[in-house]
Amino acid sequence: MTWRVHSWRGSWSPDQARVAAHLPEQHRIAVAAANGVGKSHLAADIAASFAYHHENSQILLIAPTNRQVRDVLWPQVWTALRAAGQTPDIERPASPRIATEKLDLTGFATDRPERLQGYHAENLLVLLDEASGLKIDLLNALEGIAVGDNNYIFAIGNPNTTASTLHEIMTRESWIHERISALTHPNITNKATVIPGATTYKALKDRIRDWCKPAEIQTDETFEFEKQLYEPNDEFRIRYLGLFPLSSSEYLIAESNVRKCVIDSEFEPEFVTIDVARTGGDKTIIAFCNGCTIHKITELNATDLMTQAQNIAQLIERHNIKRVLIDAAGLGIGIVDRLRQITPTPIEQFLGADEPRTPSEQKRYTNRRASSYGKLATMIERGQIQLPPDETLIQDIAHQQYRYTKSGLIEMMPKRQIISELGRSPDRSDAVAMAAEWMVPPSAITRQRRPPSALW
Repeated sequence: MTWRVHSWRGSWSPDQARVAAHLPEQHRIAVAAANGVGKSHLAADIAASFAYHHENSQILLIAPTNRQVRDVLWPQVWTALRAAGQTPDIERPASPRIATEKLDLTGFATDRPERLQGYHAENLLVLLDEASGLKIDLLNALEGIAVGDNNYIFAIGNPNTTASTLHEIMTRESWIHERISALTHPNITNKATVIPGATTYKALKDRIRDWCKPAEIQTDETFEFEKQLYEPNDEFRIRYLGLFPLSSSEYLIAESNVRKCVIDSEFEPEFVTIDVARTGGDKTIIAFCNGCTIHKITELNATDLMTQAQNIAQLIERHNIKRVLIDAAGLGIGIVDRLRQITPTPIEQFLGADEPRTPSEQKRYTNRRASSYGKLATMIERGQIQLPPDETLIQDIAHQQYRYTKSGLIEMMPKRQIISELGRSPDRSDAVAMAAEWMVPPSAITRQRRPPSALW
């Protein structure tokens, strides 16, 4: 039966319209999409159109998490089905399930291919949302059930990493490969909020300033916006261009960029950040900071907490420190409490497992530790921070690794993985990442850099 995709709830962006036009001729479509461009909206229109044009249809909604299925995809599909006149006259069920004479729809999250057994139909549509987070075995199982002439698989997601099912699909010649960029979204082209809750013109302009560099020559890696060429970093490629990252590794910060920020400097520190030793063999690390400069890193032996607190209090008094930020996880909370008793200097605590501090950070990072490293990475890439000539610190920063969660948030890899590579805990970089939270970077550090002196 001939069918086509309708826009049931408003107009599409040019990219969405191009993707929809592949149906019904193409039976396998994979889409790498930017953030906030209506991925679920388009998938829902496809589902409603399939149900509208077929007397007997089966639709599967699959995503990596129950939240993605129930709270994100299912409401969009329901409203599209309602607009197409394909739902019973009832309120939307909490669970994604419709069973009528005409339509059999089921939504679930799974990474178990065996759950797909028994799903066969003459008219079958499988929608894979956030496809980067799905396992490749699940995709292969779906290929085994969607074998009919009117069976379709539509996969869409953010191109978070090349180590993903979505990237694997993009290498298969039997699939159509498409991309949805934020640059063509109506909110961007109209420079106004046409679609609430979607990507915005202001956010795009801010991210171009943060994540892109002006370019003079057009290459495969540049893009044009408002008659200016830019070279994007990997996060901009993923979140705004719908492109996979160029970096083949999952290291957050390139060592070469770290070394460009190394400057031997002398000044009176304004604040310190402290990563407290957690085991007997560790050291308590103290970073002395002023503005966007880390002057030096010092170590304290992991003695009892009261002795450590007393030693830190002496350093605070000796250098006239104005404020202190301490990693309060584990033993650190004891030092926080003791310092508040023995020094008038403001003592603040850092808990890496807490949620990020701002709404924008909460949309990008899993927790406060990840957001602090994200700010450090941006400052290093843009040359907005000065680091001391400390080889251990350089290696600690360069070995920080990250990954994307199934919901598309950035999280730092467990510290034990870095320890296995370095043979030590990367406590120096943790102290510096904490310091980045308190830094207000200029547009760039422009003063003359001089070669670092010998390491201390």
